[in-house]
This record gives sequence, structure tokens and C-alpha cells, in this order.
Amino acid sequence: MCGSHRVGKTTLARAVAPTLHLPVIESRAGEVCRELGIDMAADLSLHERIGVQEMILDAAIDDYKRHAGSFISDRTPLDMAAYILADCLKNSGTAEEQRAAVAYVERCIDVTNKNFTCLILVKPGIPYVVEADKPPPSVAYQEHHGMLVQGLVNDLRVLPECYEIARRALALEERTQIVLDIWSDLSTTAQKNLKHVTCH
Repeated sequence: MCGSHRVGKTTLARAVAPTLHLPVIESRAGEVCRELGIDMAADLSLHERIGVQEMILDAAIDDYKRHAGSFISDRTPLDMAAYILADCLKNSGTAEEQRAAVAYVERCIDVTNKNFTCLILVKPGIPYVVEADKPPPSVAYQEHHGMLVQGLVNDLRVLPECYEIARRALALEERTQIVLDIWSDLSTTAQKNLKHVTCH
């Protein structure tokens, strides 16, 4: 699952995982920030933000390695890349920090390509629920971040298949069915491709 924060990715991943018999890898961003003593909503310099995001990405890579095979994740490295891009304003950071931000985005794309075969973009739409240890409510920032994720999943460098849950799909049951239908289509296509390959 990919998309902006507070759009229901974790809830959706947890909802479909039992039916698909897959483990869920949940983001450890909050855990990493707590270990560093950093408030997730704090205004950090671009240099500091990249450092934190690198650690969050490293934690995700460790989780991907531990779950060899299929899994569902409530975040992708593209979500992480979008957070850095959201912090890169026209005049923010030094030239070196700007290059580091671009390198981080490229690393996120590479990690996505190596660990994911399918991305499902979850759009904003459900009510924004405020929780402890979560970013403060900012619907405009949520939209901004969501558009950055959408741009990244459509980048030609990103290789996994990408699907989208329409903004109008708000009920968890409807969203769950969409994901299950996507999984079914992917499984059918994989079986056809396997038969095609073995026939030659």
C-alpha cells in the first residue's frame, strides 16, 4: 500500500492480509523517531530529515529481508521518498543537501524495484483521524504528499505494477474487495505467464 499519511493504508493492509495468508510489514517510522528522540511532526533541517529517512528506509529493508517471499506492507519506499520531496522547497537546503535528497529518492526507487511486484495507491478521502505519535492534521499537506506519491508510482523508473483505489472508495469493505480483486487478477496473470513459459 502506498499513498499519503492517514489515508487508511495500515487498516487496509491488516484487513486483507488474513484472506491472502500474507504477513503485514508495518512502517517503523514512529519507532525510529522515538529511538532518536525526535517528534515526527518536528521541523527538521533537510540534512536532519534525510538522515532520519535513511534510518527509516534501512529499518524497512531489514523487514523486507526478514519476510522473504510475499508480504503486504502499509508503506513503500516511495512514500518515504515523497516525504523528502515534500520538504524540498525551491530554496531549502544547500546544493549538497539537494543532491543528497535526489540520491535518497533514487535509492527509494531502487529498493521499491527490488522488493515489490505490485503497488496499490490509496488516495485521501476518509476522515483525517488524529492520533498520538502521528503527524498533526493538515489536509493540504496530506494532498501534497499524496500527489508526490502518485507522481512517483507513475515514474518510468518504477517497475512494479501499479493500481489505484479511487478517492470515492471510502468504506473499508469496498477497499478490501478492490485489493482482493487486484490480487486475484495478479494471480491469474502469473499463472498464465507461468504456463506460457513452461510450454516453450
